[in-house]
Amino acid sequence: MIEKRIKRRIHGKLQLFQVVCPLGFESTLVKELKYLGILENDKEVIVSDGKIQFYDKLTNAYRILIHSRIANRVLMQIDSFGVENFRVLEKEFLKIPWELYLPKNFNLDIHVSSEKSRLYHSGAVKERCYKFIQNYIDKLEGGINSNLNEKQHLYIKLNNDRCSVFIDLAGEELYKRGENRYVNIAPLKETIGAAIIFECCCLLKEDFIAIDPMAGSGTFSLEVASIQNKISVGERREFACFEHPSFKEKTWNFILKEKVNHLINPTKIIASDIDEKSIKILEHNFINFSNVSYKKKDFFDYSIKEVENKNILLLLNPPYGKRIKEDVNNLYKSIGKKIKELMAKSKSLSAGIICPKNQLKNLDLSPTTLIETSHGGISLYAVIVGTPQNL
Repeated sequence: MIEKRIKRRIHGKLQLFQVVCPLGFESTLVKELKYLGILENDKEVIVSDGKIQFYDKLTNAYRILIHSRIANRVLMQIDSFGVENFRVLEKEFLKIPWELYLPKNFNLDIHVSSEKSRLYHSGAVKERCYKFIQNYIDKLEGGINSNLNEKQHLYIKLNNDRCSVFIDLAGEELYKRGENRYVNIAPLKETIGAAIIFECCCLLKEDFIAIDPMAGSGTFSLEVASIQNKISVGERREFACFEHPSFKEKTWNFILKEKVNHLINPTKIIASDIDEKSIKILEHNFINFSNVSYKKKDFFDYSIKEVENKNILLLLNPPYGKRIKEDVNNLYKSIGKKIKELMAKSKSLSAGIICPKNQLKNLDLSPTTLIETSHGGISLYAVIVGTPQNL
């Protein structure tokens, strides 16, 4: 029976998982998964650009989908084998028991990457793999219907004449939280926002006020509010794994009910912006969050009294790229100067600032952590700073 085969091949053994995250935040993801109790401290983790790999049970992959706020995708390896030509590729693909992995209905989307391999033409590999899988499925008794609107992503990675085949468990990227959210121009991805929040909160020792003074669509403050309200990533959206033959609904529902200790507990969350459109967007996005206050206000109008003798988490996503309509050098100089003023008077202040690489000198802050990343094709730094009381 197929259930016994799934148990032997998938549930009953450790699988290799590849968890994709925003570039530069690989170590942050590892720290988050350890904090959530998903990664054990002695577990071997391979870290590379934009992803981590480790062996684990499928139930822990479910936990990542549900609870990780930094992961973008969760991929499970189906097979790995040496391959030098298309004949070997076909032979190995036809060995894979696809009925254990693919849903009854699927719209397969194959992604191919090739490096230092004889099968270097990714388009040709992709075309052949579609054909190999379809040939396998056509021979199955009862078949599998390969016509469905929802995409099932399959990742084929060729490296040094070795082929690794991964199936995506998420579906849509995990930065999509399943919320009816309005956005402004160039919104910050939730996974990047969450990663910066996590790095900042590693410095915080007490309850604090979270301030998002260039809120835009409110990504930073929405993430803080969701964490405070214990709203998990997995509560409000669908996942590709729901349709997999190996999916266990009871296990998923059990994990959904697990209590997770998150890193932060703000006493107040404040979001503001000078843009009228942004205020209307914030009004819509925070309609279900009574713990967030929002208002039209310039970051540079925040007074010393608002932070004096208080613990502050400051989260800044200033305009950059095409969004900026003013003297960019003076803007980042002014931002750095204002943060120093607020740090000098607060009880403690930790800040996370999105900064274009060429503006780091103008920002003129001494980072506790500096993470090189990108967003919307623009090279950026995530600048994490904290006062000595935090360190």
